[in-house]
Amino acid sequence: MEFIVGDFSLKRSSRKVGFKVLGCWVTFNRNDLELAARIRSAWDTFQKFAPILCCRVIPLVRRLNILDRVVLPALFLCAGSWNLSKDQFSSLRALHGKMLRKMLRFGHNESESLDEFMERSNRIIQH
Repeated sequence: MEFIVGDFSLKRSSRKVGFKVLGCWVTFNRNDLELAARIRSAWDTFQKFAPILCCRVIPLVRRLNILDRVVLPALFLCAGSWNLSKDQFSSLRALHGKMLRKMLRFGHNESESLDEFMERSNRIIQH
């Protein structure tokens, strides 16, 4: 569908594609597009502050505070209207776990399976 406003011709986006308004993607179905953009933004912010977040000299409590104050706002910008599915919610939890493992510099031993590594790292993160 096309709209004509003055001398300008505007095309309406399809429901799947949506459109970007004030830095947020608006779609009329699921929030997959906006969620992917927010996750990219969170990783970009994490990489920007990685020298601080991954520094072992700085106490962990302070680094977690920085993560909460800097990275999470980049992730949850305009999140008040999200209606997430279980898969989307679990991907956000996984993202947070990945960032924590990167901050703590967990290494995967060659002798352990991926399940054992995840179990070990999650056990340490939860305490």
